[in-house]
Amino acid sequence: MPVRDAERIVNAYRLKTGVNVDMVRNSAFVIGNQLMSEIAAGKKTADVATIADIGTFIELKSRRLLLKYDSPQYEFYSLENKDLGYWAIFTAFGICMAYDTKRLPDPPQHWADLLDNRWKQRIGLEDINTAGSQYGQYYML
Repeated sequence: MPVRDAERIVNAYRLKTGVNVDMVRNSAFVIGNQLMSEIAAGKKTADVATIADIGTFIELKSRRLLLKYDSPQYEFYSLENKDLGYWAIFTAFGICMAYDTKRLPDPPQHWADLLDNRWKQRIGLEDINTAGSQYGQYYML
């Protein structure tokens, strides 16, 4: 999420609870690996995590590492966007294909079109170590 939004949430939490918050920001892949490494080492881990990778939360739940919490906000989420008591989608990222119309007059129209051999070795994706939303795109694809 954008820094300004993260800071607004942190500041609202501080005001409401009086609890100081140390915010750590990085890509989903880096934060997810850090969290899993700390858990494996038995170190203190984050109390709250927002990661642009639903797979991390699915794994944490399957390993019984998520604290169950029934948020009153769950009623506002559709069933496919939550796992009651464990997680809910916090935000959404728009992921789209981009191309140069001068070089590609007949671009793919759907994600599945990229499976055609025509696009073999012609697809570029952002490195998941630098873009959290990219990790979500890899999961989706």
